[in-house]
Amino acid sequence: MPLDNILGQCYVLHHDLIFDMDMWVSLGAEFFYYRYRFGRVSPVSWDEREPLEESAGFGCESCAYVLQTRLAEAVAFAEETQTQKLRAFDIFAGAGAMSLGMEKATGCLNTTHAVEISPSAAQTFMYACKYHLEWTCA
Repeated sequence: MPLDNILGQCYVLHHDLIFDMDMWVSLGAEFFYYRYRFGRVSPVSWDEREPLEESAGFGCESCAYVLQTRLAEAVAFAEETQTQKLRAFDIFAGAGAMSLGMEKATGCLNTTHAVEISPSAAQTFMYACKYHLEWTCA
C-alpha cells in the first residue's frame, strides 16, 4: 500500500484487553477493538464468525495496559483542566492574539500575566481583556 493512502495512526486491541470500554470507544474513530474473524471476505451470515484469541493481534497485555493507563491519565488531565485552568504568562504579548489563540485552542489555559513593551499593543491587549467576554484574562 502506498504511504499516501495512510490517513493516520490507529489503535486496535482485543476486546478482552480493554479495561474501560466506555473510555476506549469515546476516544475517537481511530480506536478499534476486535473479537471475531470471518473465514471469507464477504460472509453471508453473522453465524460464520470465529472467536479470536487475545494473542491473535499485534499487541501484548502489558502494552495494552500501559496504553490505556496513559490514555486514562490524559482524559483525567483534560477533565481536570476544564475545572481548574492552567495559568499562562505571555512574555511577548503583543496585542494578545497568541494568548487568545492558545486559550481557545487548548481550552485549559488562562492568561493571567502579560508583558508588552509597545504601549499601543499593550493598550490593545488590555482592551481585549476588558471588553471581550470570550477572553478570560485574570
